[in-house]
Amino acid sequence: MAYLIRLEFLDESFKEDLEKILRMAPYHIDMMISTAIQMAMASQAKQPGVKAINVKVIKTLIEFSQNIMQGLWDKDSPYW
Repeated sequence: MAYLIRLEFLDESFKEDLEKILRMAPYHIDMMISTAIQMAMASQAKQPGVKAINVKVIKTLIEFSQNIMQGLWDKDSPYW
């Protein structure tokens, strides 16, 4: 939250934790996107027990990734 509202951190441990989270976020988001694509392909192949995933889910994950990297809320302009 503090990252998204651009608070200045007073405690050094918060900065270290934030840097670790931001460093690992792209890997986790890529994994979520890959999983969503695999689920979408399995759904199209009519595999039983697979929830239907549409393009909107993947688009939302990509936008989420952009917002995390830029420190934006979901309603903020990416050009801000």
